Amino acid sequence: MALKWFELVGIDDPPPPRCVLLAEDALILSLRKAAFHDIRHVLSANVFASFLKVYTNRAAYNAADRQELPDKLPVGALGGSKDDALVVKVSMRWTTTNFDASSQPFVDDDSQLSTWKLDAAAIAGFGVRCPSDKLVLFRRPDAIKVFNFLRDDVIRDGRCGYILGPPGSGKSATAAAFALALARTRWVVTWIHLGCMAPPECVRLERNLKTTLTLGYHYLEGGGLGQILSEVDDTENHIVFVDDVALPNDAELLVCKRWLRRNRLKRRLVVVPSVLYRRIDESTDMDISEMVVSPWTLSEYFGAVEDDELFQHVRPQLDASDDNAAADVDAIETFSGSTYTDSTNFWRRSLVRSKYYFAGGNARYMFSFPTAKVSSFLDQTVRALSDDLLMHAWSKGMIS
Repeated sequence: MALKWFELVGIDDPPPPRCVLLAEDALILSLRKAAFHDIRHVLSANVFASFLKVYTNRAAYNAADRQELPDKLPVGALGGSKDDALVVKVSMRWTTTNFDASSQPFVDDDSQLSTWKLDAAAIAGFGVRCPSDKLVLFRRPDAIKVFNFLRDDVIRDGRCGYILGPPGSGKSATAAAFALALARTRWVVTWIHLGCMAPPECVRLERNLKTTLTLGYHYLEGGGLGQILSEVDDTENHIVFVDDVALPNDAELLVCKRWLRRNRLKRRLVVVPSVLYRRIDESTDMDISEMVVSPWTLSEYFGAVEDDELFQHVRPQLDASDDNAAADVDAIETFSGSTYTDSTNFWRRSLVRSKYYFAGGNARYMFSFPTAKVSSFLDQTVRALSDDLLMHAWSKGMIS
């Protein structure tokens, strides 16, 4: 029998190096199981022995090309002293895919671009609807302001960022575009989509790797969220986005804010609420900065559909017009004496104007769902409101 030393990483406030007693011919698998039983009292209830990864020592763990030790490798002389302890990392089992960070939009205010284009594979797991092979985002003024807010107020100045705005204003999609772009820098990005219609999803972007994890709410309630956040080493620049936050998620926000307070130099936090108004943490130590995203205007919709690729992606959803056939551009030109481009834009704007009656400033309703589906959503919303709430919403101009 031999004592084997190990150092625990990947949790907040890890204990000092510890040792376990193993057989002389023990494998790494045995070390992992013994370490789990020795430290399980400091782990969340959702962590199991299979979540532990073992590394040769601290130097091997800190290496850029760190290699996990395989289960069938004999422990041998590894972990023979406290100064040369094995490293045991607590890690959720993520699904890993290659990710080309260089293909994502750059984080700047390049006026030459009218759209950002995100591959469906890149945006998967963010909770952002992508009905085709790519997501084409129109760079309206508020979208550029969100990019600048995240770059300057959050990344540069270290403030806790809140992106506020009504549903369908593009808060999540624009923040996701920024997160994908940021992956080309020296930041590790963790995106946590909470939502209410599906289990929470987590995405982590680290250089050219994208990892995803789908969790049940019991993982978050049992301390799993803190575990996910603490997996990234304290020496890394790490930004966390918490998306689609609703009032019941206050417990999750408290976990994220505790995580942020422990290392304001290397950590950043962005909160994207799911509703227009919500109570913001007013504690003085959080140094919160807010960005309010406005609803889409009719002129912004007109500008968006002038982009041919974006229009082709959203054309099937612009179906509210009585005459939804292809435009007779030649006839319009002959009648009005306009150019082909003017005639095409006139037709596209007519489609948008018809759908605007149903979608209003909600771009998700305008571009992602057919009119019949939008009408159904609106009907369900109105039926769910009491008369008092309906009158309050009307008096505040939230509905018409």
